Amino acid sequence: MLKRAVFISCFDSYDNRVKAFVELFEQKGYETRYLYADFHHMSKCYNNNTYENGERINVVPYNKNLSVKRLYSHYIFSKKVIKYIKIYHPDFIYCMVPPNSLVKEIGIYKQTHTEIKLVFDIYDMWPESFPYSRYSKLLQLPFAYWGELRRNYIRQADVIFCVSEEGKKLLVPEVYGKPVKVIRPAIPEGEMPEYNPREDVFSFVYLGMINHIVDMDLGEEILGALAKKKRTLLHIIGEGQYLNEFVARLEKDGVEVICHGCVFEQKEKNMIFSLCNMGLNIPRKEIDSTMSLKAIEYMRAGLPFVNNASGEIRKIVEEDEVGINIAGDNIEEIISWILKLGKQDYMKIHDKCVNSYKSRFLTQNYAEIFDVLLR
Repeated sequence: MLKRAVFISCFDSYDNRVKAFVELFEQKGYETRYLYADFHHMSKCYNNNTYENGERINVVPYNKNLSVKRLYSHYIFSKKVIKYIKIYHPDFIYCMVPPNSLVKEIGIYKQTHTEIKLVFDIYDMWPESFPYSRYSKLLQLPFAYWGELRRNYIRQADVIFCVSEEGKKLLVPEVYGKPVKVIRPAIPEGEMPEYNPREDVFSFVYLGMINHIVDMDLGEEILGALAKKKRTLLHIIGEGQYLNEFVARLEKDGVEVICHGCVFEQKEKNMIFSLCNMGLNIPRKEIDSTMSLKAIEYMRAGLPFVNNASGEIRKIVEEDEVGINIAGDNIEEIISWILKLGKQDYMKIHDKCVNSYKSRFLTQNYAEIFDVLLR
């Protein structure tokens, strides 16, 4: 009888991660299904993505990243996924997390279907990656409950994947001896954007949403100081509830800003990257992110970047010299470093970015990882 495998991603991460796993299982003779939400988190619009083996799950739309409506949308997705699973009867389940509600629903299912193989792939950690210490004590209880949805059921998996060594350290206490394996994010390599850094202008790019996790004060401080020395330009690929405020603050400091909106086509994104010297990665310092995806995309594009993220990406910046880390009071040092960069310096760091990406993120043996699991 043909074995069945289900792959689940609320945020439709098919091309970035799931596709390689699906293809591997199909090569092993499995019938596969890919379950994903029909609402796009970045654009806040319904998407029309279709896949040969895909099942689009209709969910409730939401406008704000931190909202009850978003949590309700994820709850609906989780309930519909588990309903599908109960009908389909898979032999194997791969589930990307967040949302945490999926961990609870599928964890409970696994308790009564112990014969199936289950993998939770912890791509991000909620609420740890939210700056919840900034919010009132009234929100501490719901945030704690939110985290418990993952912590109480994650150990039902046969194997747990995560995206960094930092994430592994955080997860080990939760899983009661279950194996935790690091599989780093790998954006499809594709065509590299042209890199031709300009010396007449400081040209930066920020990739992502301008929301509650972005340190706008830090971005304004760095770019505003550079704008006093030379023409400074910021390309923003993304939108977000604080976009207009951020743009207004930067323009007041003399920074030119070009907003491209949400861009998903890699060719269009590469075109924007080719106009830039460096990337900006400026989450708030209290954000406990295990791996910065925008930093990985900068590296894939060969873009040096200014980094304020913690975790493993900070170590990579330091060891592989792919940019510069912000360390509290070293803003003047960062500005001085950027001011001294010439074209040859940019090109050297560009090469280091490309080599670091290839060596750290494109050398993972998925077949070996899953072979151990499926014996």
